[in-house]
Amino acid sequence: MYGSYRSMKIAAKGLTDVGQRREANQDSFLVDEETLLFGVADGMGGHRGGGVASKLAVEIIRSYIQAHKNGDPEEVIEKALQEASKTIHQQSMDKNELSGMGTTATFAWVRSNRIYIAHVGDSRAYLLRGNKIWQLTEDHSLVHEQVKAGVLPESAEKEHLYRNVLTRSIGFEPFVKVDIYQKELEPGDKFLICSDGLITMLKDEEISKIVTKKSLGDALKKLITMANDRGGEDNITTILIDIEKD
Repeated sequence: MYGSYRSMKIAAKGLTDVGQRREANQDSFLVDEETLLFGVADGMGGHRGGGVASKLAVEIIRSYIQAHKNGDPEEVIEKALQEASKTIHQQSMDKNELSGMGTTATFAWVRSNRIYIAHVGDSRAYLLRGNKIWQLTEDHSLVHEQVKAGVLPESAEKEHLYRNVLTRSIGFEPFVKVDIYQKELEPGDKFLICSDGLITMLKDEEISKIVTKKSLGDALKKLITMANDRGGEDNITTILIDIEKD
């Protein structure tokens, strides 16, 4: 996918895999060429609920942003995730088979020379600039809160038995607090959005090395292959966004 803004060209690709331990893939992702909207949703809840929730989140967020694309980007992307939470929560209340469903949502929207990121849950967005990688989002998980408080070591975020227990998700309640981040784009920037099925298997430094040395498609395949080779404990979804000189 290619889009452009001013003197920059935006290229993006996404890839998802069921992993080695799960029977179904409850992750969904979006690479929207028209609106330059990119996102990952990692569903949870019951046999069907997680997959339904993640697909709904992608559809609702895309539709909302397309309908309000001329509004203030920060406000629009925040309200899009809140609209998804309200709708998914209502469906979980209306349908017994979907009771308790929810999803993470980490979405990035390129507008002019900036990228706006809206985030709920423990999927992540990273910026790779030069030879460095930064985690832009903060996990909304019980273990992360305990790491921040100094109760648990940093290694717990990859190893702890309850690392997947979320403190915030799309659909658990009708209203959700959405974290918003924004960055000015620079030629050469790369952004990675991924579900936790990738980040529990690979270190940030390994991700950076692969992404900076390979093409978008090859990098996605390599990341997923490495995660599967190390156990593939969850569904694995990755999106790479490349900001190039036009």
